[in-house]
Amino acid sequence: MSPTEQEFIFIVNSTPGLCEYGIGSEGFFKSTGVNFMGSKKLLLKGYREFLICYVWLEKKCLPEQTVSWNAPTSRALQEFAKKTSYVSNGAMIAAIISRHIPYTLIAASPNVSVAISRDSSCFSSR
Repeated sequence: MSPTEQEFIFIVNSTPGLCEYGIGSEGFFKSTGVNFMGSKKLLLKGYREFLICYVWLEKKCLPEQTVSWNAPTSRALQEFAKKTSYVSNGAMIAAIISRHIPYTLIAASPNVSVAISRDSSCFSSR
């Protein structure tokens, strides 16, 4: 069963630094010219994008226990998932959090490294 819109809103609001652009500190986003609060508001309107990512992760990706040194990033997964419809990096990260897939923050980046097996079917289309 897919998460409700209320569950999505809870994830977004309870994850510090999460916005449509990705995840990071307000200072990081300010230094890159991103209006953090505006981007967070846009993400909160992205429930449909979140569901696309959630279902895509469920069908195409094999989660692992830990994030490996060559783990894919949220941006790479976003690129695969948005082949049929646009999805933001923040929506992908919210879906990763919702599916309880381990991830690590990447310094000075809005992306995260994700514990997804490189043997997942999402990578077979490369």
